[in-house]
Amino acid sequence: MNDTFKIAVIPLDNRPVSFTLPQQIISLNKNISVFTPPREFLGGLVSYSQVDKILEWIDDILKQEKVDYIIASLDTIAYGGLIPSRRLNTSPEEITKNLNIFRNIVENHNTNAKIYGFSSIMRISDSYVNEEEKEYWDKFGKEIFKYSYLKHKLDVLNHDTQEKEDFDGLKNKIPPEILDDYLKTRERNFSINRFYIKWIEENFLDFLVYSKDDTGQFGINVQEAEALDAEIQDKKLFDKAVTLTGADEIPSDLVSKALVDNYGQTIKIFPVFSTENGKNVISRYEDKTIFESVSGQIKLCGGEIADSEENADMVLLVHTPENIQNDHCLKIYPESENKEAVKICIDFIKNTQKPVIIGDISCANGGDNLLVMQILDNETIITKIYGYAGWNTTGNTLGSVISTGISRLIAEKTGNFEINNFKKSLLIRLVDDWAYQTIVRQKIRAITDIADRKTLKEELVPLVLNLTKKIEYNLKLSDFDLDFPWNRTFEVEIII
Repeated sequence: MNDTFKIAVIPLDNRPVSFTLPQQIISLNKNISVFTPPREFLGGLVSYSQVDKILEWIDDILKQEKVDYIIASLDTIAYGGLIPSRRLNTSPEEITKNLNIFRNIVENHNTNAKIYGFSSIMRISDSYVNEEEKEYWDKFGKEIFKYSYLKHKLDVLNHDTQEKEDFDGLKNKIPPEILDDYLKTRERNFSINRFYIKWIEENFLDFLVYSKDDTGQFGINVQEAEALDAEIQDKKLFDKAVTLTGADEIPSDLVSKALVDNYGQTIKIFPVFSTENGKNVISRYEDKTIFESVSGQIKLCGGEIADSEENADMVLLVHTPENIQNDHCLKIYPESENKEAVKICIDFIKNTQKPVIIGDISCANGGDNLLVMQILDNETIITKIYGYAGWNTTGNTLGSVISTGISRLIAEKTGNFEINNFKKSLLIRLVDDWAYQTIVRQKIRAITDIADRKTLKEELVPLVLNLTKKIEYNLKLSDFDLDFPWNRTFEVEIII
């Protein structure tokens, strides 16, 4: 075990969940140094990462520092980020050129750093929103999604005559040149993902994650994941590669994996679910049950599922829906407020003798207002909370809160815990996941269609002040700011 060690991170893009969240998780340990490229090198919604400058940056870092772990978004190196991986028509030859430059840089420095890479399996959005997709998505997005869904379903089941007719009809609705362009982009990205398996076989990559972003039970993306899984199994690489539902949380997961690897001891986590059927629910934007997501995220973070609360280092309290997950962003609420599930959560935290991390996933795209309010009203239980998350998807929430909890546990066990940094990170999650995503975002959208920082700040400040008192974090309002990094209201950056 290294008492002090260094991690270099190449993020997916410039969003706070990609750029700052992994750094916040690392900052709970005062013995770890983290290096990231200048943020302006990274891409956004309408700009692409400056790959040449990022490659120069990693070359310089490896010249100057003895780095122990490199956590790299391969999408950033290959395409310039997540969004361009879906949009650009770059040839496979151009893509592998940048990838090989990255490999040559790392190998030329004879570094002993472990390299954890992650790459996305291209998503298929069920919408007409082309903000993150090809230009034609605003006209044919839902048709392409349905084409993908039915193609996979018919390949597997192949017995529904009506669905076969629907599938044939879709091929006539989507112009051939558009369908051809879409499928060629998918084929290219899939070939690049297969290329990474060679890197594992050649011992360049120590670990690789394929992430399924915004997925469902059927789709070409699911078929690609199954094919990658099969190749991983056939080549007996299952200890070095995995496919996982999620995306934005993966760098945080890999930070946790690096901490556990360096620490040399497995962290045992016992999951508890707030509703009887909750662990069997398939969340929105995912293709696995909540229990499967919990298991996959714990394992990726370097943890192990404990066989009992007594034998656990920490409890993962998963606040689940009973049958169908609500969605704050889409304003879809098939399930009413579950006071009994909230009571189960509060009573559990009060009674357990173990540290608790809370994965608040009864609703997608924000936390449960009743749960958070009752936590804040029970100040004696706040000290037991080693992490909270309730943002976007189930995978996003679970990965970020598990990695936060593991980081804190390791920091405490090694005598390197930075409590003020923990309180800051907890405050940011509560402000973002609860105050903003659950409460304020809907208010803002009712007032204006634009990302208005002034209005947002006016709405958030009272909530922020209340939160700082509850978690005993000393914050001057002059040190609090916020931004819309992609100039839209979907995500916000809380700056403290």
